[in-house]
Parts: sequence; structure tokens; C-alpha cells
Amino acid sequence: MRTDIKGITPELIQAKRRIGQKMVGIYLGVYALFVAIHVFFPEAPGISCGGVSLGLIGGVAMMIFAVLMALVYHLLCTRAEQRLAPPQDR
Repeated sequence: MRTDIKGITPELIQAKRRIGQKMVGIYLGVYALFVAIHVFFPEAPGISCGGVSLGLIGGVAMMIFAVLMALVYHLLCTRAEQRLAPPQDR
């Protein structure tokens, strides 16, 4: 197994790339739904829910979702590193 820099192997790079691509796909799908709601139901973001507009709630929810996705990405990549790291680097 070839190691370029500090235990980073081509297999690990590929695993992280696949994880990132899947997570970006998930986020893009959720974001597309968010945008579609605003495009096809323009009155929906203006609806008040507890004194706060649904548009604001949705926007904040998207930001929280992005942070959660970053944490999940970190967790999954850490597990991939533990699984794929050469024995001397574990």
C-alpha cells in the first residue's frame, strides 16, 4: 500500500471523496426542496409561525443542517481513517 503523506493513502482519499460527494448530493437535494418551496409557493415563507416567518425558520434550519452535515462528515471521515490507515499509523 502506497503512503504519500503521513498515512494518507489513495484508498483513504477515495473513501473521503465518496463520503463528501454523497453528502453534497444530500445537501443539494434538501436545498433544492427549500428553493422549490419558495418558487412554487411564494406565500409560504411569509406565513407566521409563533411570530416568526417560515422563511426565517427555513433559512436557519438550512444553516443548522449544514453544520450537522459537517459534523457527520467529520465523524465518517474519522472512521474511514481508522479503518484504512496503515497499521503503523493507527
